[in-house]
Amino acid sequence: MSFIKDRLVGTRPAPPVIDQNVGGPLSVQPDSTPRSQVRHVPARSRMEKIGFWVIVVAAIALLLVLMGVLLPPIFGGIATGLYTALFVGSLTLMNLSRPSGWANSLLGRRVFPVLKASEGEILRLSGVNAALTFVFAFSFHVVASVLGSFFAGIIVLGGLVAAGVFYSRARKVIIKP
Repeated sequence: MSFIKDRLVGTRPAPPVIDQNVGGPLSVQPDSTPRSQVRHVPARSRMEKIGFWVIVVAAIALLLVLMGVLLPPIFGGIATGLYTALFVGSLTLMNLSRPSGWANSLLGRRVFPVLKASEGEILRLSGVNAALTFVFAFSFHVVASVLGSFFAGIIVLGGLVAAGVFYSRARKVIIKP
């Protein structure tokens, strides 16, 4: 039983026509709105213009004050963290074969290599040491500029220990032995 009336054999049915604009025009044509309904915004008064510029000047002043308060500790923390991380990373890299010979000749005695590991493991350790040192030095510098050195040390070291414990437990959950 077919529901299509007068279907010819061997011909396809015509595709259905879909009217996508069912809800009327998508935008109002400019000619359709009478001129009497258009409202013009009145020009700003002199007081409104002065008030606007007072707000702009106050916002710029606040931005400058915040930049003077927040940016120096952040830039100082970046510099401190970068120098400290470069020192720790280069000290760890002294365990590689070529730099250890140079460092031993510079020191005048055999100190390096302290680690017995492959070069890939030493490179990875150097990157991890440098990254963690940067995070510590940056955090310490920024927090110490606000709270003082003693409390900053307690907070930053406690945060690093807590992050290590969290990471250790997360690894045990994700990677089961």
